[in-house]
Amino acid sequence: MSKAFSRTASCGLKVMFCAMQVLDELGGSSRVADLRSAIASRCDLSEWERDASGGSPRWFTFLSFYSTCYAVGGFIRKQRGTWYLTDEGKAALSGSADSVFCAALDAYEKSKAAESAPPQLGGDIIPASPSALSLEKVREQADDGFRSFLASRSAYQFQDMCAALLRAMGFFTPFVAPKGKDGGIDVLAFRDPLGTSTPRVKVQVKHTPTSSVSVDVVRQLMGLLGAADAGLVVTSGLFTGEALRAAREYQQNNVRLIDGDEFVSLWVEYYGKMPEEDKNLMRIAPVFFVSE
Repeated sequence: MSKAFSRTASCGLKVMFCAMQVLDELGGSSRVADLRSAIASRCDLSEWERDASGGSPRWFTFLSFYSTCYAVGGFIRKQRGTWYLTDEGKAALSGSADSVFCAALDAYEKSKAAESAPPQLGGDIIPASPSALSLEKVREQADDGFRSFLASRSAYQFQDMCAALLRAMGFFTPFVAPKGKDGGIDVLAFRDPLGTSTPRVKVQVKHTPTSSVSVDVVRQLMGLLGAADAGLVVTSGLFTGEALRAAREYQQNNVRLIDGDEFVSLWVEYYGKMPEEDKNLMRIAPVFFVSE
């Protein structure tokens, strides 16, 4: 017999299970804006759930609320406006929406209890305050700005940005491919100015802001790596699930993938170490909020 849930919880479990199904169908990842569009078109949402008198549809809020529980439960991973379906989440799709929802709530309550905070028991658990949701909206707007900027760059401008990031991280980049055929390598990066230390990093840059890089790209780079090389694929978009698995399972374990979201995070982290010339490739400014 199914457990009885409140109207709020019923909406939360419905939209979150639908989100996981969409993520699975899309290869394991999706921008949250695209995910919302897919949920709106395929999920059976009531008039109350679609009501937007508060500014956004109610189900948007519940999706944000309960996604925290699913992330704590290990079913999804969220990063800068992109959601990823984990292996645990994919396996959970063979069960019922109710059972996944209960497992997610249980994981969240245990997490809060471990922090010495009184857990909010029951189906109406709301794991985010209104101020936290407002901050999340601001972050989404900032991430949308980053993605729009990257999408406006040319392939060679993005390649220059990747080289600039590597230099800020302490690498030397004696080779950045000029326009034309590059033999599959866009940037060579070394830990010392002479390139005598290993591993050498062979970088392939894919400017695909609206699509996912396939496993074929990852395999192509693997074929170009020698014993003293490490491989890096950087994209302004995402990677397919198959591409991520191929990089994880590569026997020499020296292939790293950086998607557009992680690229932005790294750019923010290392921005202060860039010379002005490299900062000009994408100028950013910090914004601070009072933490409650």
